[in-house]
Amino acid sequence: YGEGGITWRNEADAFVMEIKVPVSSHASVYVPAGDPSLITEGGTSAQEAEGVTFREMQEGYALFEVGSGSYKFQVSL
Repeated sequence: YGEGGITWRNEADAFVMEIKVPVSSHASVYVPAGDPSLITEGGTSAQEAEGVTFREMQEGYALFEVGSGSYKFQVSL
């Protein structure tokens, strides 16, 4: 239960996604990127970020699983 949602924007040097997952929930997050090593979450490599699990690449998207909480994914352009 609770508020959830996603916003995204293109900046001059990055694509940014901000995600909010309600308490007791989880989400699959598809981040557009050719290489998962270019993605950060909260300033840390997304592959090493707490509460974030990289699953696989799918047709130009990096698939992550996340638990409840707020996340900020960023892809360097």
